[in-house]
Amino acid sequence: MEEGGTAMARIVVLDDEESIRLILRKVLEGAGHQVEEAANGIEGLALMGEKHFDLAIIDVVMPKKGGLEALMEIHGKKPDMKAIIISAKIDLDSEVFKNFSWIFGTVRTLKKPFRLDAVLQAVEEALAPGP
Repeated sequence: MEEGGTAMARIVVLDDEESIRLILRKVLEGAGHQVEEAANGIEGLALMGEKHFDLAIIDVVMPKKGGLEALMEIHGKKPDMKAIIISAKIDLDSEVFKNFSWIFGTVRTLKKPFRLDAVLQAVEEALAPGP
């Protein structure tokens, strides 16, 4: 455990936008986390089959296999895996979306474009020990 913060975590970022993956990698590695990237749900699920991750940051809209489909598969295989959902195109504040994503392990949602401090706060909250 770092002084006054969360312990280093292994985080996988699933987003089809390379620039978003790069920004998240830099910010999260700067905070001491290990980060792997995937451009879609298929790549993300393959990575998770090979390695252990503490947290997934998942974009909702991606080609090949979207974020919600990937989230459901992740939850089926790793029910304790926590996720942060990000999107520019979906209404993340709707009650239907919140209830659906919460069932599958979503602990926070972030609307793109997001502030980098909001990402770090969301990650810290997601990794905090709790119920």
